[in-house]
Amino acid sequence: MARAADAGADLAQGQRVLARAQSEPWYAAVEASGFALDETTWSVLRSWGLYDPIDDLCNLTSPTLVVLGADDPLVPVEASIALYESTARNARRPQELVVFADADHRLHLPTGGLAPGYLSKLSDWILQQPG
Repeated sequence: MARAADAGADLAQGQRVLARAQSEPWYAAVEASGFALDETTWSVLRSWGLYDPIDDLCNLTSPTLVVLGADDPLVPVEASIALYESTARNARRPQELVVFADADHRLHLPTGGLAPGYLSKLSDWILQQPG
């Protein structure tokens, strides 16, 4: 989908790409999460295209809280952890990384609601920052 979005495909083409992925192992989880490929979502995907954050992460030096859901069907969690850790180390960036068990891309649980502790972690981290 990212390649189609980056190439300027329209929403109907994006929906066809998504429909062809129904046999992929991740598809059911994406569908269960309530993901819908509508005009708004497609517009966001087109603006992101094939954006690769590595250069930005390598140059990021401000304190960073990385929050991931362990059951995210959209983001490769282990690869993301490795990328954040290596770029933080190289950039000497103060960073905290938190992975919430059973949470999806939006940090929701399969039973509904946000991952326990997510909002308190977020507010506590913000309040701990200087300035």
